[in-house]
Amino acid sequence: MKYLAVNILITFLISYNCDLQAQWVETSAGGADVQCMIVYNEGLFVGTHAGGVFFSSDDGTNWSVRDTGLTTLNVQNMAASGTNLFAGTYKGGVFLSTNNGGNWTPVNDGLLNLKIYGLAYNPPYVFAGTDGSGLFLSTNNGVSWITAGMSDKTIGDITGNESNIFAGVSYPTRGVYRSIDSCKSWAPTGMVGLTDKNILALTLNGSNLYAGTAYTSLFISTNNGDNWTNLNNGLTDDVWSIIFHNSNIFAGTGHGVYLSTNGGADWINISDGLTNLFAGSLVVHNNYFFAGCGNGGWVWKRPLSELVGIINAHNDLPNEYMLFQNYPNPWNPSTTIKYTIAENSTVSIKVYDILGNEIRSLVNEKKPAGNYEITFSAANIPSGIYFYRLQAGNFIETKKMVFLK
Repeated sequence: MKYLAVNILITFLISYNCDLQAQWVETSAGGADVQCMIVYNEGLFVGTHAGGVFFSSDDGTNWSVRDTGLTTLNVQNMAASGTNLFAGTYKGGVFLSTNNGGNWTPVNDGLLNLKIYGLAYNPPYVFAGTDGSGLFLSTNNGVSWITAGMSDKTIGDITGNESNIFAGVSYPTRGVYRSIDSCKSWAPTGMVGLTDKNILALTLNGSNLYAGTAYTSLFISTNNGDNWTNLNNGLTDDVWSIIFHNSNIFAGTGHGVYLSTNGGADWINISDGLTNLFAGSLVVHNNYFFAGCGNGGWVWKRPLSELVGIINAHNDLPNEYMLFQNYPNPWNPSTTIKYTIAENSTVSIKVYDILGNEIRSLVNEKKPAGNYEITFSAANIPSGIYFYRLQAGNFIETKKMVFLK
């Protein structure tokens, strides 16, 4: 009995220590809704909804306010290169700092009172995407701006390479637009697989173009937008931020942070300890991974070494059967159910209403050992409480979920 008790204690301590390690930690100070976040001049800059700009040179241990000269404290986005740091604001146009955010100068000729939803800087070009007034371009660090097309559209993220410029459009048309002649003309990309989607994030990684969308996950194009593939296996939420670290992809969503170790084919939720799940901004700096959260959030961080452990664990085959709580929960219009199978088994996952009536069979097939995720969409069912049950071999487990229209 003594050895049994010792083993139980050791198992508990190991489990407890792992739970403590695999957590996000909120950085000090702050408290404002985070709209954007960038790494610049060996520090971390954060733009907030109503608090202006914050700066940390010690990975979030201390923060200072950098808003001298800003006539509006609603900072939507930031971009930087060399000694120039730009901030796009809500109804205040664009501001420039040349001293690491020490003070700001408005560079608003033609942009004053506009809502700046997208900002990109590829010297000598500065791009500003606006709410309903299209795209603007400056070649002199914001001293003057010219219209760069799509004058009736709402433009979010902008990205590009030597031969293409891409803009994410969310109104009145939706999708990714491309210019191959330095913004003289624009055309929607080949929209195959990306029809009528609000574009929330847009970024290039090598020759791959990624588009984060509202409600419908992350898309990838390997041919400059001619065709798109939905990377939604385990990622069915709105995607606000996309970053890359080594061979891994991270997505910030309205319901937490997700990680893919295989090019976006599969995703795992890495939000343990993140009490505010609106992860609209993601960056990597030094040995930390940071998430900037909106809706009353602030900046959270966790060591990259923890994520390496998660990556390694994700690549290992499970040694037990498990059924995880669906996420999001409550949910609408779809939710994700994760489960693990320890050995080759005939797997059944069924959904029941509160009276015990079967309403949907999600899985009914033989599967090898592994980690799995499945999406359940609420088509033609009323709001209410439902139960989902996993049966694999002799293993049976049931969990409750709530659908809210």
